[in-house]
Amino acid sequence: MDDDIQVPAISLIDEFFQRVGSTSFVGAKVDGAVDLSLLGHIAAEAGMTNPEMLSGGFLAFNPATVTEHFVNVYNEDWIWLLLQVNRQNFTQHGSVIQDYTVSFPCFRADHN
Repeated sequence: MDDDIQVPAISLIDEFFQRVGSTSFVGAKVDGAVDLSLLGHIAAEAGMTNPEMLSGGFLAFNPATVTEHFVNVYNEDWIWLLLQVNRQNFTQHGSVIQDYTVSFPCFRADHN
């Protein structure tokens, strides 16, 4: 869990760990400051839609199912997840709120 994530109900954490028993990766919908990659921000500014990925900002996973090493590069959570989810099962459950930590308007969820 990233330090800029707000969990609206503590019970969501328990629900995540319960789901990890039947799925490899569990992520939440991220509201607030949308968690987009650099390409996602460019696409949003251009009016294009990108499929939403699980975010490493709030994620639970079953360590026994991990097949790839975690890489130390920008967007490492998405790269790591992309390498995993093609061979693993995953689900999105609940939602969390990511704080606005930057002042660029294109990073705000309410930006049109």
